[in-house]
Amino acid sequence: MKALSFMFALLLMPACQLQAADKPSQLVIGQVSDAGIETRVTKILKKAYSNLGIELIIKRYPSKRSLVLSNHGIIDGELFRIKTIGSLFTNLRVVPVPIFQGKTALYTINGKTELNSLQPILASTIAIQRGVHWQEQAILPKTTGITRVQTKALQFEMLALARVQYVVSEQEPARVIIERDFPHAGIKQVSLPLKPLKLFHVLHQRHQALIPALTAQITKILAAEKASAIEQAAQPSSPAH
Repeated sequence: MKALSFMFALLLMPACQLQAADKPSQLVIGQVSDAGIETRVTKILKKAYSNLGIELIIKRYPSKRSLVLSNHGIIDGELFRIKTIGSLFTNLRVVPVPIFQGKTALYTINGKTELNSLQPILASTIAIQRGVHWQEQAILPKTTGITRVQTKALQFEMLALARVQYVVSEQEPARVIIERDFPHAGIKQVSLPLKPLKLFHVLHQRHQALIPALTAQITKILAAEKASAIEQAAQPSSPAH
């Protein structure tokens, strides 16, 4: 009888109390080994989780391995992925506010740089990063000469060695890699604009109860960042002395 009374009381317990009891104290999130765009995102997410009383630990893995670990629940989710990643890895749930937005581009040394479409390079060889699905979507099924490599730096190394004719990448990490590792290789950005990149934080489905609170926290932090940037831009420059 006491057991029945306890179960009945548990059913009547407010949802917020159940959520508080089930809230993890710590989450382990996977991150692509050399994404090159993660510093700002990490800062935002650590603040969002801290506001919820959760410690965020980030571990680096090769891109595809990280997705497999997250999908199987071995780790708790991904720092950021494309919005449609759940259609490929069905145990993953997306926090529906973009945590990163950026520009992407094709790069070449000896290939065509003035393009209006991908049509002229359909038969070209292109290096993409294994497991980075936005690169797959940007190029496939339009081209067939795809070479998949483990890291972003290897993409540009393949280009510099003339093993491929093009590389697809986010513009900011591409700039860093080219300036640091291949300043004299003659790598050029192709004029054809690719679709802007939007990436989202992703959790294993066992943590989907956290998504509304995380969405609110991330939205609030991003809004504060935007307001701060506008305020700083509006401030007059200090006169030169």
